[in-house]
Amino acid sequence: MFRPRGRKMNTSATAADHDYEHVFLISDELEEVEFRSVDAALEQAAGNACHRFTIFNGGYLRVSSETAGQVSRDYWINLAFLDPQPFRHWSATWSTASGISAVAALIAIALPHGSFGTSPDAYLSAAAWLAVIASLVFLCVVVTRFFGEYLFLSLHGRAPVFQISSNRPDRRQVKAFLDHLRGAAGKARAGQWDSPGSYLRDEMKEHRRLQNAGVLNEAQFQAARRLILRAHD
Repeated sequence: MFRPRGRKMNTSATAADHDYEHVFLISDELEEVEFRSVDAALEQAAGNACHRFTIFNGGYLRVSSETAGQVSRDYWINLAFLDPQPFRHWSATWSTASGISAVAALIAIALPHGSFGTSPDAYLSAAAWLAVIASLVFLCVVVTRFFGEYLFLSLHGRAPVFQISSNRPDRRQVKAFLDHLRGAAGKARAGQWDSPGSYLRDEMKEHRRLQNAGVLNEAQFQAARRLILRAHD
């Protein structure tokens, strides 16, 4: 019985393409799924945005996103082709905020020992220490936010397929949902393919379907395609 390989950390491989004429990517051959039963669900709201994650039919994940003033997104993922172990999502916004707050904290700490520390005006010294406290508190908030997102990738293609907050509505509910997700992904991969060729065919189709759904762009699909071919070489 063929079993898919484990996770690969390298997301920038550029393996040469191979001849796989038996792998068909025609749109009318892509998988279609009828929604029958809900196994687990998680809803995350932040500001004017709401994201819903639903594990259904024992081996699929539905991702729904609604943001005020924007077009809603709704797509599903076959968990057999998902790496259930996420990576921390590095947000450019929060990484910039983290750097700014760290610099502000260092400046605020230095101020009491500089001009404010030698000033006869006690109010200035108190203000400097308040700046220290405020900067450190903000830094803690930024660090929490900075490491508060999980990014999930496809198993062999290493393509980003969805991200989820680690603390909304709370960490306990997120952990319970992710535990269920890992179990469902493991069951979805177990014993469904007789050969590497059949798994390769379906994995390629899944990535093509995600591209058609707008989850992946052309560059992400082509990068995933090369990694998938290398994984099955």
